[in-house]
Amino acid sequence: MAKLRKQVSLDFLDYSKTTINNLLASHIPQSCKQKLCIMMEKLLRDTKSYNGFSYLYWSKFGFLDWNEQKGGIFSKMNMGQSVNVPQEFITGPDYKDDLNFVSDIQGEFSRNYK
Repeated sequence: MAKLRKQVSLDFLDYSKTTINNLLASHIPQSCKQKLCIMMEKLLRDTKSYNGFSYLYWSKFGFLDWNEQKGGIFSKMNMGQSVNVPQEFITGPDYKDDLNFVSDIQGEFSRNYK
């Protein structure tokens, strides 16, 4: 038996992405955001529309804070050493891997899908 193909309209996909991005930027627990991320990534990957995501905290504050502090870190390094951005700049300084943590921008699952 042949597998049936399912179609999703581009309008539905854009609407879903906008709605989920708005929910991910709201004050709901990380556990709820995690479920939304799983659903969004499955939908985007199944429709071959996955373009990655950005962390909300990094986009709003973390990148600027990291730019201010990285100069001091680079001055203490040897040639050939690699630098990893500390997680506090990416997901926020108050977030500690807690699925009950509530924030509009901090946390591993506070994301914006592209």
